[in-house]
Amino acid sequence: MILIADSGATKTNWVLQTPNKPHETWTTRGINPFYQAKSSIVSILKEELLPSMNGNNNPSAIHFYGAGCSQEDKIITVIDSLRQAFPNSHIEVDHDLMAAARALCGKEAGIACILGTGSNSCLYDGVNIVDNIPSLGFIIGDEGGGGYIGRKLLQNYFYRELPDDLVVKLEAKFDMQRSAVLNRVYGAEAPSRYVAEFAGFLTENNKHPFVHTLLYKSFMEFLTRQVIKYDNFGNLPIHFIGSIAFYNKHIILEALDSLVLKPGKFMRDPMDGLIAYHTKK
Repeated sequence: MILIADSGATKTNWVLQTPNKPHETWTTRGINPFYQAKSSIVSILKEELLPSMNGNNNPSAIHFYGAGCSQEDKIITVIDSLRQAFPNSHIEVDHDLMAAARALCGKEAGIACILGTGSNSCLYDGVNIVDNIPSLGFIIGDEGGGGYIGRKLLQNYFYRELPDDLVVKLEAKFDMQRSAVLNRVYGAEAPSRYVAEFAGFLTENNKHPFVHTLLYKSFMEFLTRQVIKYDNFGNLPIHFIGSIAFYNKHIILEALDSLVLKPGKFMRDPMDGLIAYHTKK
C-alpha cells in the first residue's frame, strides 16, 4: 500500500493505493509546517485521517507533498508528525512544486508551472528540479496567479476602468463597497485567498474582450518573467497545473504561441499524475 498526500493551505487530499483494489480517498484540513506546530499536524492525522482509514494505517510508503515543505526544518516537522501516526511506514516529504513537476512531466524533462491562488515554476530534468525562478508571493509576485489577476480586477473596478456590463455583474456577485473590500484585504487573515476569489469571476467571463486582454497580459507577464529565463526553454514542453491554468487554457495557449513556446499538459490538480508517477515507480 502507498499513501499519497497533496496538501494546500485549506485542505489535504489523501489517496491510498492498494494493489488490485480501487484507490481510496480522504480529505482533511490543510497541513503547512510554516503555520502549524507538530502537535497540530499530529492532531489532524489522528482525528481526521486515521479514523477514516478504518485500520488501513500501515502503508509501506507515504509520499507527502505540501506547501511550506521546502525547508529542511519544515520537512522534518512533517516527517516527525507522520511518523507518530504511521510508525512503520517509509516517509518522503517534498514541496508542492515537486508534486507539480512529477505529475506533469513524469520522468521526462520539462518546465512545470503552477497557476492557482499563487504562481510558481521550475525546470525539471526528469528526476530533479534543477532551476527555479523564486516565487515572491502575493505582495510582490505571483504573476498569472489568482491573487494577482484578482488584484488587477479590483484595480480596474475602483479606478473606473471596468466596462459597465462587467461592473453590473461584479456588483451582483460581490460586496464591492470600498470599505468592505479594503477591510478584507488589509484587515483579515489570508488576503491572497480573498483576492483570488475574484479570479473566479474573471474565469467565468474569460470570453469578454476586456477580461480576455487582462488575462492574456497577466499570463504573458508570467511567461516572460519566469518561463523564458530557463535554459533550453524553447525546446521543452511548458506544462501547467492549477485552476487558473486549467480553466483559462485557451488564453495561455495564445500566449505560448505568441512566444513560440511548446505547450504541454494542463491539469486541474496533481493527484492523478502523482498516482501514475508512483505506480510506474
